[in-house]
Amino acid sequence: MTGNKNLHGIQGPYINFTADPFLYPEEECLEYCPDGLIVIEDGLIKLAGARTKVQKQINTDFPIRKYDNALIIPGFIDTHIHYPFATPAHKGCPHSVEL
Repeated sequence: MTGNKNLHGIQGPYINFTADPFLYPEEECLEYCPDGLIVIEDGLIKLAGARTKVQKQINTDFPIRKYDNALIIPGFIDTHIHYPFATPAHKGCPHSVEL
């Protein structure tokens, strides 16, 4: 096995959304993995799944951070705006936007 300095892992229980719960039944969209490993390469997720299965697929040594007493969840990006900042009443406000 060879090392890759751009590769690292996060180990612990995690959840993942495999489909849009607004379009499919919720129980079909949520995946729970009690002993998971998420492999990250150059800042992007390369592979995720059951730890033993993922370790067999990755043929290299890399640092792994363990979070056994936590739940790893996907990052959520909050892209909302506050409507009052998009109205004519706030013209001139440095935070107002044109819609």
